[in-house]
Amino acid sequence: MKKQILLIAFTAVFSVLSCSKNSLEAIDSLQVEPETATMHPGDTLTLQVSMSPENASGIKTILWQSSHPQTVSVDKNGHIRALRVGSSSITAQTDGLSDSCLVIVENIPPQTGDYYYSDGSWSPELDENKTVIGIVFWCGDPGKDDPLLRQEHPDCVNGLAVAIDGDMEIPWQTGYSEYKKTVGEWIEENAPEYISILSGNGENDNMNRILGYNNTKAIERFNSAPENSAWPVEIVENTVKYRKSRKAPASSSDWYLPSLKELSILCSAEQEGNIWDLRDITSNRDIINARLTSLPGSQPLVAFPYWSSTEGDRLRAYYVNFEIGLPNFSYVKDTWYLRTRCVLAF
Repeated sequence: MKKQILLIAFTAVFSVLSCSKNSLEAIDSLQVEPETATMHPGDTLTLQVSMSPENASGIKTILWQSSHPQTVSVDKNGHIRALRVGSSSITAQTDGLSDSCLVIVENIPPQTGDYYYSDGSWSPELDENKTVIGIVFWCGDPGKDDPLLRQEHPDCVNGLAVAIDGDMEIPWQTGYSEYKKTVGEWIEENAPEYISILSGNGENDNMNRILGYNNTKAIERFNSAPENSAWPVEIVENTVKYRKSRKAPASSSDWYLPSLKELSILCSAEQEGNIWDLRDITSNRDIINARLTSLPGSQPLVAFPYWSSTEGDRLRAYYVNFEIGLPNFSYVKDTWYLRTRCVLAF
């Protein structure tokens, strides 16, 4: 009788052990779902893990890792957050097995008034964890008129942003009377790879094209020539100084002096026809200023004339009166009380 009881007990224990061994069967495969994901900065997602055999699920600890945690973060439960534009591989690992999800973080299409950050991203709502350096004032391909911008910054196809500060009262070129020529003439003769900064005021003239990057680089070339050291274009010298004080992301064009067209857009938004005929339109200026006034340390655009990088003639350069959105060139180049504000393409 005792032998029978012992045999029954041994059989029961063996059965339990056998069941336990089966329920703890080793994992032979692991898969992260989804395999790829496209997100925008600030988006969150929870990745799922499936294991084979099914009865192995839930009994193992999954270790999560991001290849670029500054771009996409992941916690111990597989919750990921997109932090900035780029890509990162999110890997789940256990018992020597691993699988990954490739996460691509893209910017949402920009809108006028978006905050533009030092990391090259933008957003309609302020991200307190990032540094704002500009406000988007136009959306589109800024290289459409400017072959130099297309060549040197082919990825800058999203729009234009204006700097949050840097206003300065400064002359365009104090030495213009001693120079006795236009800057545009020197560029045409000595640097023909640039489009001339000179423009008439007709609808088909360069004043109606986005050429600020070209103009600024051309004037920098003028300023760097030894024969022009006595009459530099001070407003572009100031632009170069601003680049050093407010670093722009590598994904941008860096700061430059806007053309008359860009200044007109900044104040009045893009309008049909010849910008020379515009006046009493400040709709874009008001949108941008609403953003700027919300940022500590920023400088709103004032109702005052701002210089452009577009040259009118030997005596004068074009500007836009931001009180009424009126393009003009009535002031001579050595006038001190006109202002400047940098922009960039992104």
